[in-house]
Amino acid sequence: MAQPFNGLGLNLGNLSRLSNAETRSCSAENPTGAKGQGGRHVDPNHGPSRDLGTGWKVRPGVGIKPGETLALADVDGPGAIQQIWMTPTGNYRYTILRFYWDGETTPSVEVPVGDYFASAYTNFNTFRPIDSLPVCVNPGNAFNCYWEMPFRKHCKITMENIGLEPMTIHYQINYTLTEVPADAAARVQLPPDPAPRNFGFPGGGEDRYPQGPSREKKPPLSSNRGSISWWRSLCRGSTPHGRAVPGSQTSACWNLRISA
Repeated sequence: MAQPFNGLGLNLGNLSRLSNAETRSCSAENPTGAKGQGGRHVDPNHGPSRDLGTGWKVRPGVGIKPGETLALADVDGPGAIQQIWMTPTGNYRYTILRFYWDGETTPSVEVPVGDYFASAYTNFNTFRPIDSLPVCVNPGNAFNCYWEMPFRKHCKITMENIGLEPMTIHYQINYTLTEVPADAAARVQLPPDPAPRNFGFPGGGEDRYPQGPSREKKPPLSSNRGSISWWRSLCRGSTPHGRAVPGSQTSACWNLRISA
C-alpha cells in the first residue's frame, strides 16, 4: 500500500499531490513562525512606521550588535527546512551561522554566512551572482538555498556577530511541519574531525562536530568566476577578537560556477 505523501522531496513530478503538511515561515516580522503572526510587530522607535500599528510590515530586518547572537529560527518538529533567504550586512567572515538539530548543544553546522552561500570572497558591498539549483545569490546579495533539511524534534538556527561593527539581517526561513521518514538522515551536517583540535574557542580541543550516522550534504564553499576548483577547509582564520573560526575537514567539495 502506497504511503501518504508527506510534502517532502518536492519536484515537478509531485506538484499535483496533496498532503497534510503545514507550511510555516520564520522572519524578522514573525521570528517564532507561529501561524497567522506575520505583520504583528509594532516598534514605537521605528521612524515613520511607528504610527501604522499592527498588520503592517514594519520590521523587515533585525540588528545584531558585536558579540550578540540572534536566534533566526527555534521551532519544534517533526518537519523540514525547505528554503532560506537572507541578506546580511557587514563582514560575512565575521557573521557566523549555526544549525542545531533535535536538541543538540553543539552545532552540526558552524560556518561564516558567506561560505554557506558560496560567497566566501564577497561582502555586503561586493556582489557576485550565483545561479544554480541548490544556491542562488541575486542582486543586493540576496542569499538563497534550497536543500531540504529534515528534523524530528527541534530545529534551531542562530547567527552571531563576532565582528567589531553592528550589522543587520533580513531573512526568511521557510519550513514545513510533517512526518519525517525513519531513513531521513540527509540533513546538512559537517563530519567529525579525524582528531580533536583546538580552534581557539573556550574549552577548545574538543571534537566540535557530533558523531553518528548521517548522509552529508556539503554546501558549496566559495566560488571564482568561470572556474571549478577543489576545496578542503570550510573556514579557518582569526577574527578581530583573536578567536579562530573552525575548519571542517570536509572532503573534496566542488565550487559553484558563477554565471557570466
